[in-house]
Amino acid sequence: FVIKKMSSEEEIQKLKVNSETKHLIVQTNTEKWYIVSTLKGRSFTRLFQIERYTGHLLFNAQPGIDIFNNAEEAFKYIALINGGENFVRFKTVITAEAIIGYFIVHNMSFLLLSLKSETTMTLPPNHEIKTIREIKWVRIEHAFPYKGSKLARKNMEDILSYPFEHLHYYCETLDITRLYPSQHAVHDHEAEFSWNEYMASEFANLQCRDNCIVLLQGIASEKSIKHKDLNGGHFFHIDILYKRSSWNPGTRYQARGLNDVQSPGNEYECEQIIWTSYMNDEIQQDSLNVHANVGLDSTEGTMEDEETSYKYSRYMWRRGSVPIHWTENITNMSNAVKNPEIVIDKNPFKGIEHYYSRLLTRYGFDQHLTLLSLLRTKRSSHHSEHILSDKYRESIKELKKRINIHVDLYTYDWLTNKKENKLATVEELWQNLKSTLFSNETTEGVISSSSHKVCQSQKGFLRVNCADSLDRTNLVCFYLSIQVIAEQFRKLGIDIINEKDHIPTRNNPFPLIQQPLEQVKLVLNEHVARGLSEMFLEAGDVCSELYTNTAAMHTAELREFIPHSTNAIPNVKLIVERRMQNVLHDIPRQHRYEMLLGINHEFHFPMAAPDNLPGKVRLVSTPNTYVLENSEESDMVPEKQLFTFGSVTQIPNGVVAIPIMLPHHCQLTSIALTLTTPENSPDAMDVYVGEHVDDMIIAFKQVVLPKCLNSNKQIKLMYELPPHVSGIKEPNNLYSFKGKSQRCHIRVVRIIFYGVEQLTFGQIQLYGIQRLSPKEKSFPEHLYNMEVQKSLINIEMNIDSLKEGDIMLENKSEEVEGEDDLSDTPFKVGNELVGSLGNIAQLEKIESDDDEESGESSEMEGEVEANPSIQKIDNSHFNHELAQFLEDHESIIEQPDFDIKQKYIDFLRDTPPTTFNAVLQLDLARILLNLTPAERDDLILKNTNFDMNRYDPNVFVFKLDERVERMKRKNRASNNCNICKVSLNLFRRKYVCRYCRYTHCKNCTSKEKYQIKEYDWKDFKQVCILCADKLALTTNLLKRISMLLPKSQTLQTSKLRSKDFLSYWPNENLKDREMNSTLVSMFPHATILNYVQPGKNDMPIESILWAPSNIPNHFYQTNDNTIFVSIVLENFSIISHFLLLVDELGYDDEDAIKIEIQTGERYNAFEEVGMWDVGPQSAGSVVRFEMPLQPMRLRQRIVHLKIYNTKGVGIHLGRFQVHGHFEQVETPMRALVPEPMEHYRRSPFLNVNTERKFTKDGNSLMLDLYIRNRDDVVEGFFMVARHHSLYGIRSCIKDIRVSALLENEKGEALMHEFISTVTLPLCGHQTRLYFPFR
Repeated sequence: FVIKKMSSEEEIQKLKVNSETKHLIVQTNTEKWYIVSTLKGRSFTRLFQIERYTGHLLFNAQPGIDIFNNAEEAFKYIALINGGENFVRFKTVITAEAIIGYFIVHNMSFLLLSLKSETTMTLPPNHEIKTIREIKWVRIEHAFPYKGSKLARKNMEDILSYPFEHLHYYCETLDITRLYPSQHAVHDHEAEFSWNEYMASEFANLQCRDNCIVLLQGIASEKSIKHKDLNGGHFFHIDILYKRSSWNPGTRYQARGLNDVQSPGNEYECEQIIWTSYMNDEIQQDSLNVHANVGLDSTEGTMEDEETSYKYSRYMWRRGSVPIHWTENITNMSNAVKNPEIVIDKNPFKGIEHYYSRLLTRYGFDQHLTLLSLLRTKRSSHHSEHILSDKYRESIKELKKRINIHVDLYTYDWLTNKKENKLATVEELWQNLKSTLFSNETTEGVISSSSHKVCQSQKGFLRVNCADSLDRTNLVCFYLSIQVIAEQFRKLGIDIINEKDHIPTRNNPFPLIQQPLEQVKLVLNEHVARGLSEMFLEAGDVCSELYTNTAAMHTAELREFIPHSTNAIPNVKLIVERRMQNVLHDIPRQHRYEMLLGINHEFHFPMAAPDNLPGKVRLVSTPNTYVLENSEESDMVPEKQLFTFGSVTQIPNGVVAIPIMLPHHCQLTSIALTLTTPENSPDAMDVYVGEHVDDMIIAFKQVVLPKCLNSNKQIKLMYELPPHVSGIKEPNNLYSFKGKSQRCHIRVVRIIFYGVEQLTFGQIQLYGIQRLSPKEKSFPEHLYNMEVQKSLINIEMNIDSLKEGDIMLENKSEEVEGEDDLSDTPFKVGNELVGSLGNIAQLEKIESDDDEESGESSEMEGEVEANPSIQKIDNSHFNHELAQFLEDHESIIEQPDFDIKQKYIDFLRDTPPTTFNAVLQLDLARILLNLTPAERDDLILKNTNFDMNRYDPNVFVFKLDERVERMKRKNRASNNCNICKVSLNLFRRKYVCRYCRYTHCKNCTSKEKYQIKEYDWKDFKQVCILCADKLALTTNLLKRISMLLPKSQTLQTSKLRSKDFLSYWPNENLKDREMNSTLVSMFPHATILNYVQPGKNDMPIESILWAPSNIPNHFYQTNDNTIFVSIVLENFSIISHFLLLVDELGYDDEDAIKIEIQTGERYNAFEEVGMWDVGPQSAGSVVRFEMPLQPMRLRQRIVHLKIYNTKGVGIHLGRFQVHGHFEQVETPMRALVPEPMEHYRRSPFLNVNTERKFTKDGNSLMLDLYIRNRDDVVEGFFMVARHHSLYGIRSCIKDIRVSALLENEKGEALMHEFISTVTLPLCGHQTRLYFPFR
C-alpha cells in the first residue's frame, strides 16, 4: 500500500473538496481504534489514532501519517502500519455524520457520535442547521486499565442517558453562536452557547476543533410558506432560533437567578429571521424596495452579481430568569404541594453589572435595553413573587449607579391582569411596548454567497422574564413576535395582512399594533399565524423539558391560531407532574448537566487520575519519533525498537543504548517498557533526558528492572520519572535532591539497557505533557468554582497540592554562565559530531531558565525555627576543610585561580557519604559552589566509587525497627553517665538519649528537645548534649539549604526556555513559495539537536528555523567566528535545496559567512554535501544552494552545518530552510497486542521461609520478613502486584526501601542498616515481579 506520487492531473482531481462530512470509527482486530474524519468543504482527510493506554488522541499533522487526500488512503495506511492487507481486519466500522465529543474517564474513553440528524433550518446563502435525531456512545477500553470508584462508574452510566436527541443542533458552515449572519469562522465561536466545549477539548488541544461540531442546546425551527398572493408565488421562510446559555446550566430549582459567574438560569438568546431568495434581475428592484421601506438610499447595498441573492430580516430578544441572586427551594413532596417561598440572597446585587456589561459587549454599547418583567406585583399569602419583583426594581436602580447603561424596566403582572380580561391584557401589553418596538426596529440586509450588505441594524433589544422564564415568557414572546413579524414582512415588501384596504401596511410601521387581538387573528395570513404558533409551541416544550423535564403549560392560547389542533394538557396535571420532577429528579439531572460541561469533574469522577484529564498526559513517542543512532550490532530498523514487540538485539558486551528524538518538546512524566522472557530481559536501565544531546541530565541511574515470572507473554511496566524530570513532587521528601522539573522542554531521551549478551525487550513508550500549539487553551474559567480552578491550575503546572506548612518560593533563578566557551567544544565535521553521543554529562554550557519558577516547596521549612540566623557549624565530626568552606565560602571562592569543580571533587573524595550530616554538608557545598544537580551527579559518577543514591539525604530518613530500639536501649543501659561517668542511682536520675540510646545524667542531657529527622519522627525528643550538637547541625544544614535552594535548584538549559518559542509556531495556512518542494525544517516539528550558545541579542539558535518572514527582524547573532549546528528535519526527506533568508543587517565583504554542509540518515553516519559561500547579500534577499545530483539522493533526517566567518567579526543568521520531499516511512513490523495474562508459572527461585508482619504508617506500609533459617542466603525478593478494587493501578507501590536487621545467635537485634531503594513500575493486576539484590 505504498502511496505513489500523483501526477498533476491526479492531484487536481484529488484536491476537489468533499461534498459531505463523514466520520468513520474503525477498530482493528489488534484492538486499535482510529477516527477517519472527512469534513465538508475540505480537500483532505484527517486520521486520529486513539492511544491504547491513556485513551488520548494522537495527531501530529504529518502528511502521509495523519493527513491524507481521502478516506481510502487513510484506510490503506491503517492496513500498512498494522501488518499489511493480509493481516489487518476491521473488527468494527461505524459511520457517523458528526462527532459531538470525546472524553476520558478512568480506564475508558467515550466517543459521542451523531448517527442521524435532520435539517430543520436553512439560512442563506447555503447553510444547513441540523437537529440531532440519533446518537451513539462508543466505549473504548484502555489496554492498561485500572478501576475507578463506584461513584464514577455510576455517574458515567448516568451521563450516557443524557437526552441529546431533538434538543440539540449544530451547523457545519456557519457560526450560529452569534447573531445571523456571523462573519466569524465556525470554530471561532462563542463559548457561552457551546455545550460540548469540555467534550471537544481533546480535539481542540490538537488544533482540530473543527472535527468536532459546535453543539447548541435549544430549538432551530423553520416554516416555509408559498402563497399565490405572496409576491408571485415565491417561498418565504420563517425561522425561530433559540440558543440556551451554558454558563448557568441546570434544572428549575438548581439554577435560578445569577450564579458565581453572574449568569442567569434558563437564559436564551432568540432570533426570528424572515428570508426569501431572488434571481438575477429581480434582485435589483426588490432590493430597492427594501431600501425604500427602511428609508435608506437606494444606491446603497445593491447586488450586481448575477447569482442567487437573499433578502432577510432579523429580530433578536433575550429571555431568562430574574438576573439577581435568589433561589426557591423544595425539600420534600409535602412542601412541593404548595408554592415554595422565594429566598433572596444576602447580597442579591453582587456582580449584576458584569452580566449587563456582557450584554452590551455582545450587542453594542449604543444598544437600548428594555426589561419586561411578568412577575406578580400584588402581595399574596399564596405567592411571594412580589418580593422578587421589588428586588428586581431595586437592582436596576443599583445598576445605574455602577455602570453607564440605557436600560428601562417595565413590570407587567401578566397572570393577575389575564384573570380579569385576557384580550385586554394582550392589547394593553402591545400598547405598553409600542414605543419600545418602534425604537428598537429590526435588522434587514441582502446576502449572497460572495457578498453581504446590511441595510439597517436593530437599535435595541428586549429581555423578557417571569420567575422561571418558561410558560408566561413563552406566551408573551409569541404575542410580541406577531407584531414583529408583521413589521419584518412589511420591510421586505411582502403583504401578509388579508384586509389591505382597512389596514394600510406600506408606510405604516408595525401595522397590527393598534388592532384588537380578535381582529389580528382575522387579518393575519393563516399560514404565517399557524407556522408561528407551531414553532412557539415547540419552543415552549423544548425549554420546559430542558428545565423541568415536562411539557409546557398555558399552551391553549397558542393553539387558537392552529385550526383543528389537539387539546392542550391541563395545567393542573402539568403542575403536579412538574413538582414531582423537581423533587425527585432535579438534582440527578443537574449533575448530568455538570458532567456534560465538565463542571466539578473531581466531584463527579472521584479518584480519576489527574493525568487523565483531557489535554494532559499523553503518548509523546508517536510514530514520528526518531532514533538518532543505528546500532552497529543489529540490522533492524531502529524505529522498530519503539514500534514493535519481541525485537531481539545481539549485544556482545551486554549494553544497548537507544537515543531518541521526540516529535515535540514536552514534559516527560513516565516511560513504559515491554519485557518478555525473564532470562533475556535487561537487568538494569539508565535514562537521560534533555533538550539537546549534549545537555542531558540523569533521570534514572542503574534502575533494577524486575524479572517478570508470569509467562513468556509480553508484560508492560510503566516507570514514573522522578520529580526533577516530571515536575510531580514526591511526598515525605526533605527537598528535591535532583532539582526542579524541566517543564515542557525535553526533546531528547537516551535509554541504556544493561544485561546478558542477548537482550530481549519489546515496545518502548514515552508519556508526557505536550504543548501542541500556542493556541492551546485551559478549561473555561466561568465553568468552575474557585477550588476547582485552583486545582486545575496546579495540575496544568504539574505541581502537587502543597501540604500544610509548605511554602512556595517564587524567586527567579540566577543566571549562571557556563565555564566553557563554545569554541572549546569538541565539535568535528563528520561522524565525530559534537564529540561522542555517549558523553552524556557535558553540562558546563547549560544556561538558567529566567522564566520558570525556581522556588522549591520544602516540608522542612515549616518545622525549623523562624530565626534566619545560622549557627556556627560544628567542625568536630566531619572534614575540617569542608566545614571551614561552609563557614566562609565567599572568601574562599574569591581566591584567585579557584577551581569550583576541583574543589567539589576534593570534598567528595575526603567526605564519604556514610552519615546523614555528611551528605547534607556535601549538598550545601554544591549549592554554595553554584553547581547544578546535573553537574553534581556527573562529578559523583566520575570521581567516586559509591552508589549515587547514597548521596541523597532522603535515603537516610527511615523508621528504625522497634526491636532495634529495644535492643539498643538494653545493650547500652548503664549505671554511669556515658559522658561524665558519674554514678547514677536513686538520688541521681537516669536520662536516656533518644538518638544514641546511651544513659546520661541530668547535666549531660540537653535542656532543649530536638526533632530527629533521620528517624522520620515528627515530635521533639530528649537527647544528650553530644547528640544535641549533631542534631543542631542537621537542623541548621537543612535550614540553610532551604534558604539557598531557590538560587540553584532550577535545572539549567538553553536560552530557548527564556522565550515563548511556541509563539513562533508556523501558521496553518503558510504555504511554501515553490510548488515543486516542501519546507521540511519548520520549527518546532524540526529542531536543533545540539546546544549552541545563545546570541548576544539573547536569541536562541532555534530562531533560524522559525517561520519565514520577508526580512527576519528576530535573528541569531553571536561574536563567535565558528558555530556548529545540527538540524533534525520533520521527517525522513529527500533534500532538493537549501534557502538562506538574509536578516535585516545583510552581508558585506566583512561579515559574509561560509557554510559547510553534511547530511545523514542517522546521527552517527554523515556524508559531505559541499561548501556554500554566501558572499555579500542585501537585507531580505533569498540565497539558494542546490543539492548536488551525485551521488544518488537518499533519504536524510539530519543536516549538519559548520558556519564560520574568516574575518573575525562574528556571525549573524536570518532563517535557514531545508526544502525537499517527505519520504514514505518504511513499513514497520506489525505491533503485537499483549495477550491476556495466563496462569503464572512456578518461580524458578526458591522461596525463603519467612514470617510476615505488616505495619501501616501514613501513606507508607512496613513489611517485616523474619528469616527462620539462618543459613539461607537472600539474593532478592519477588512480589505479586495487585490492584485495589477502588483505586485501581494507582494503588500500586511506587518504591520499596530495603533495610536489613542483623541479629546475633541469641536472636538479639544488633543493628538496622539501609540496603537500597527499589523503584517499582506500574504494572497489570497479578503481575509477578522478581527483584535481585545487586
